[in-house]
Amino acid sequence: MAPQDGIAWAGDISGLLLYRSGQFQAQLFTFPPGTVIPPHRHPNVDSFDMFVSGDLTIRKNGKPICPCDFFSQTIDGLPRLRAVGFHIGPEDWHSGEVGPRGAAFLSFQHWQGLEPSTIGLDWEGQPANEQHGEQLSAPPYAKEIT
Repeated sequence: MAPQDGIAWAGDISGLLLYRSGQFQAQLFTFPPGTVIPPHRHPNVDSFDMFVSGDLTIRKNGKPICPCDFFSQTIDGLPRLRAVGFHIGPEDWHSGEVGPRGAAFLSFQHWQGLEPSTIGLDWEGQPANEQHGEQLSAPPYAKEIT
């Protein structure tokens, strides 16, 4: 997920940087249908995530914490956001499974001890896909704050 022009890619998973100020940033993540995100944690980031749309099951410390269907339709057939959010601390192992419609969520992050980069590079656990694994084995993008 090396950031380029505000977009970080790992295969067909994207993370768009929406805002950054000091140790805080917000990213919008999108996932294609069928994506499986293995258990992992972000040891230097405290985040609050909010779902935008799609089908996504999230597990935190092994337990499901949210429903799979994140939008409902109004009478006129337009999508309506269901505000579903949750906290992921630096110590929390979490994973995800994306359903047939794909998924998108916002991540509001507080970076601790490192300059903000993309949360996909502050990662402990199995990589999300082959390209992500290659990125994790490359020199770090985030720098310690001195």
